[in-house]
Amino acid sequence: MKHLCKFLCIMLCVTLVVPAAALAHKVIVFAFVEDNRIFVEAGFGSHNPVHQGLIHMVDETGRVWFEGRTDDQGKLSIPVPQAITGDLEVILEAGPAHKAQWRIPISELKSEETVVNNDPPADTPVPDPEDKRVEKIRNALQEGPSLLKIGMGIGIICMVFFLIGRFKSRKTPHA
Repeated sequence: MKHLCKFLCIMLCVTLVVPAAALAHKVIVFAFVEDNRIFVEAGFGSHNPVHQGLIHMVDETGRVWFEGRTDDQGKLSIPVPQAITGDLEVILEAGPAHKAQWRIPISELKSEETVVNNDPPADTPVPDPEDKRVEKIRNALQEGPSLLKIGMGIGIICMVFFLIGRFKSRKTPHA
């Protein structure tokens, strides 16, 4: 039983360190369409931008529409391809085993906003310069797991090892 307690303590310490290291290397790509341009933002879970990350934009048929790199802030902007006929998959490669994807539906790529007058009508509220929906999605993607989720994961791992130890102790005959 002493060995089991030692083992559980070591595993607890390891599980506290590993999620932080894993989260630091999680790569995220986010893309949206605004003013007939595709904006791409790439970063790691800890709000660090992907420097010079390789971006591929591929349609549903596998045709490559764009290949390029993000800037040092992890951003990229290109015009929407006019001849696109399907969803566009944005693929980020940020090094070995660091790959992420984002799908832009055709409905966003082909949305035509015809503005005759730049001034909004007097009875319409002026929209915020930054779309709140885009900001909410971006923040949700860049946040890591909550402390509750981390604690529950550690608790489950400890419970599994406790149960394994209990079953092993029942199988070994006591002298």
